[in-house]
Amino acid sequence: MLMVGAWCCLLTTVGAPVAAAEVDAPGCRTVPVDADAPLRSDQAREVFGVDGTGVTVGVLSTSFATDPTSPTTPDQDIAAGLLPGPGNPCGRTQPVTVLVDATGAGNDEGRAMLELVHGIAPGADLLFASAGDDQFQMAQRIFDLAAAGADIIVDDIGHPQEPTYQPGPIEVAIQDVRAQGVVYLAAVGNNNVIGTDDGPSAGRPIGSWETLEYRPTPCPDTLGLAPGYDCMDFDPGPDTDPTMEFGVGAGMSAQARLTGALNWGEPWYGVQQQFRLYVLQDDQVVGWSPEPDGVTASVEWSAQELVAGAAAELSIVIVRQTPGADLPPPRVKVDFRGDGRPYPTFLEYDQTTGTDIVGPNATGHNAGVGVISVAAADYRTPTIPEKFSNHGPRTLLFGPVDGTLPAAPLSPVQPVAAPSVMAVDGLRTDFYGVLEPDGDRFFYGTSAAAPTVAAVVALGRQLRTDADPDELTRALLDSATPVDSPWPGVPAEDVVGAGLVDATGFLEGLLRVPTAPLDVRAVAGPEPGTATVTFAPPALPGTSPILSYTVRCDGGGRAGTPLSVPDSPAKVTGLVQGAVTTCSVAAVNAQGPGASATSDPFEVTAAPPVVTPTTTTPAPTVPAGSAAAGPTGPEQAATGTATTAAAGGAGAAYRQPPSATLAATGTHAAPLTLAGGLLLTAGTIVLTASRWRNGVGRPGLPPGTGGAGRRRSDQRWW
Repeated sequence: MLMVGAWCCLLTTVGAPVAAAEVDAPGCRTVPVDADAPLRSDQAREVFGVDGTGVTVGVLSTSFATDPTSPTTPDQDIAAGLLPGPGNPCGRTQPVTVLVDATGAGNDEGRAMLELVHGIAPGADLLFASAGDDQFQMAQRIFDLAAAGADIIVDDIGHPQEPTYQPGPIEVAIQDVRAQGVVYLAAVGNNNVIGTDDGPSAGRPIGSWETLEYRPTPCPDTLGLAPGYDCMDFDPGPDTDPTMEFGVGAGMSAQARLTGALNWGEPWYGVQQQFRLYVLQDDQVVGWSPEPDGVTASVEWSAQELVAGAAAELSIVIVRQTPGADLPPPRVKVDFRGDGRPYPTFLEYDQTTGTDIVGPNATGHNAGVGVISVAAADYRTPTIPEKFSNHGPRTLLFGPVDGTLPAAPLSPVQPVAAPSVMAVDGLRTDFYGVLEPDGDRFFYGTSAAAPTVAAVVALGRQLRTDADPDELTRALLDSATPVDSPWPGVPAEDVVGAGLVDATGFLEGLLRVPTAPLDVRAVAGPEPGTATVTFAPPALPGTSPILSYTVRCDGGGRAGTPLSVPDSPAKVTGLVQGAVTTCSVAAVNAQGPGASATSDPFEVTAAPPVVTPTTTTPAPTVPAGSAAAGPTGPEQAATGTATTAAAGGAGAAYRQPPSATLAATGTHAAPLTLAGGLLLTAGTIVLTASRWRNGVGRPGLPPGTGGAGRRRSDQRWW
């Protein structure tokens, strides 16, 4: 199988790039990060404090350092601050790990992709592997990158014989590593074609033609086919037409790699019908596809003998070998691949009609299930998709290729949206891309857009190490900025996916809980053992509004009890008096508490020491049977010395209810130690002088020892 190669940037017929404004290279880089502004990735790094650290990004492309004509070496790129490695002036010294490079001379597009990743996520570790020569080698390289620790893999490779109607070996490998947590991205491709303004297909995407059911008709006599063959009827109406004309522009030649692919709706290893494609010019065969291999339901075609030079009108013929059995006519699709060059200029049948579909050409793993497929727009006009950027959707008819067994048909068939998102191209590197007179080099194509999205995903993976590929993909798509379709009748989602990537919105969407509150401050007081904590809301509330704030103050060897408050300020009580303390605040939303921010240390105010006052009133004398103390009135404290005089068997009791009562006679000077070990020095006490009499009023025994008794007492409050 022949590899088409990277979706590269050799856009000699796309038109000269717009001259970039003069921009001073920031800091330690010699080339600015052009993608930062349109993708808001610079803002994302600043707001969230991320740079890709702890995340590993793997790149699959043509080569890393095998192009003998490259104007720089990897060491020079490192010295320019554009790749990490020893000597990087930005301090990014971990070099790129090259698992395997191309065996022959390549174009080093993979190294240019790595420069773009490094610009947006300079902290990420980088891996590289050449994609190999066929689908099976590329699948193995995907496994190799995952085994080497890649968290994210991005490629810009397209294989012409990848199946359109079922997941092929590359997609099977992608699903395997994705199940391990690897996020996979791919350039959607650069083969979209828009009819030229001076032709009958002006302004319409004509990069592919497809019918839901093969319509057999007799083949043109010019092919000279023996019996047993029929051809596709391209006319969707009552007439028949076994050829479809298309145009090529001036300068198109065999050297321009006029190629394409033919696919039909049968599963690998279950092929029962054989198809070929022929290219005619002036009734002469100038191109064809090889004999089918009987295993795969796809073939690559090319125009090897195309007459070079002037614009020309060609036609294609799709031939089927008549099946021996009565088989249902399959779905058939042909697409055009001009290596980034805008052809065909027109199609004879250029509009979707009935069961015929014209335009969508996103296919293979570049439009695979679970793959983040990336379209392109120039970074200076980021809301206008590049005309060459492939568009979808794609339709799967069968399950994935599994060994040598034919996959079962899907019911219903499965549409696959592609591309997923759009990013930017036309980005400057120090060695790769279209060279401008001022010396700048501009890297065009979806090959340039895809690595910028991989770098943005690396920022998100650093922020949310627990996020799986599904969550990262959803957040990326949900946060994208919608962009209109440039072509009437083609939905925007088929051209740009969810829209232009927004790195800041992506990270905000990933952040389920709030960021830390701002400006957290704590001061002692106003009362002893308390603190007042103030704070500002966090910069980002997370994925839902803030419900409350949790405040906690720790000090004196004791962890404080968390306090929930609706807003600033918060008063915290029960702190260790005199202890050096800090207070932290975290915002809480429906997903839970976010990160906390902590105040500077402060000393908690202590209560002043208790001082026992001196005697201020004369010591009262309490005669038997009465009580007196200090200032009059209940519950008025008095200080001083109390004395009692016993008479007639009565006793004087000094009581601090309810803990202790001391019965005594005689004179007692304060302070008094009462029963229970209580020490009375000052405060409110009850002094009771009591006399017990017998039933006839004589001084005598306590009640119950000679008759009914009664208690007479007076109380005064101290």
